[in-house]
Amino acid sequence: MCNNDILLNAEDTQHSVKFIWDLLTETIGKMMPVLEPPTLKFGQAYKRPHASGVYNPLSHEIVVRAGKDTRGYYSLLALIHELTHARGFLRHGKVMEYRFPHILCNDKWSVKILEDLVSKGIVEVET
Repeated sequence: MCNNDILLNAEDTQHSVKFIWDLLTETIGKMMPVLEPPTLKFGQAYKRPHASGVYNPLSHEIVVRAGKDTRGYYSLLALIHELTHARGFLRHGKVMEYRFPHILCNDKWSVKILEDLVSKGIVEVET
């Protein structure tokens, strides 16, 4: 798990999809080809300690996986990352001026969206 990540239970993760999708649309613009949010499914990364996710453009589905030490809780950064793929950025590289690499903890784009969610009060950080 990345230091700046937030873990959500399945219900909150599902609830966050529309808010993140709308924020991505607002931030990136409406020029992207995919207009509807993808279907969200949950999985478990049994061998890896960290969370992960995958987007399937053929079925327009996202699978987010909890890490082996975080059963039942899912990475908000992984969700943002996979929703960005679903929004039309299928390749890694840059989104606007932000890095969007395969390695989640170096993903400046997903961190920016996470910070926007927190600043707008959509996601609350417990201290």
